[in-house]
Amino acid sequence: MEAAADLLAERGPDAISGRDIAKRAGVNYGLLHHYFGPKAVVLNAALARLRADFIVEHIESEDGGRLSPILDLPERLVRAVAFAELSPSGIIERDEDFPILRRELAAMAEQLDSTPDDPDVQARAAVWAAAQLGWVLFEDLLSGALVLEGDRDELRKNVIEIIASVAEPPKP
Repeated sequence: MEAAADLLAERGPDAISGRDIAKRAGVNYGLLHHYFGPKAVVLNAALARLRADFIVEHIESEDGGRLSPILDLPERLVRAVAFAELSPSGIIERDEDFPILRRELAAMAEQLDSTPDDPDVQARAAVWAAAQLGWVLFEDLLSGALVLEGDRDELRKNVIEIIASVAEPPKP
């Protein structure tokens, strides 16, 4: 599963063959296919494993319902999910059950003194999540393009503050 997860994050599902997975894992392709089946099954299992590992890690670091640390997302998971979502072949099954995102939505609703079914809270949660995912995927590109001279760490610090501000109540 580790080999498939690595390849999924590096190349995306459409640029991977079952033989690529077997080679990365150091096993015979026939053995891989016998035990796991077609490439789609292996890649879906690998993505499910990445999600499950993150959920377990996230639950272990439970902090009383507060929002998670900004940009504390594993790049491998984010890249794998992005490639899966952007794949034209559709071989990766969409999993719309995101317990971590629902937890963040509930924490944000509490912070905003509202409820998770409030459209404003849902929109803020969507922007908060999209900004984090986008930054994890494109930090190097954006930093290189935007910081011609200066400190990339300062840009990252400012991005974190701006993303965090999405979860703050609006100022009167």
